[in-house]
Amino acid sequence: ESEGKVLCTELYHQGKLPYRIFKEDLEYAKRIHPSVIQGYHLWAKPLVQKMRESEKVTTFLAPFIKSWAYHMAYKTGVEKKRNITGQILEFIGIPICFFIGGVILKRKVYNNG
Repeated sequence: ESEGKVLCTELYHQGKLPYRIFKEDLEYAKRIHPSVIQGYHLWAKPLVQKMRESEKVTTFLAPFIKSWAYHMAYKTGVEKKRNITGQILEFIGIPICFFIGGVILKRKVYNNG
């Protein structure tokens, strides 16, 4: 996956996310804290596998993934229209992924080594 992106990359590869939005999503990903990326990868990588196996899973997830990507494109200034669903996903998702990556995964590594 490019620059820590997983779900958006898969949606782009499936032809369901425009390149101009995908490109901005990748650009914004460079600003995301590494602990957030680690936490995100823990749950997103298995979801990509499910997306590859099932069109139904992709169809269900696509609106959420697109909302995130369009919100990131808004934050980079490319999209002029705000995406409220994407904003909500960011507001909820970043802290959750940070917690998973920064607390749970680090504790797991610390306890195992």
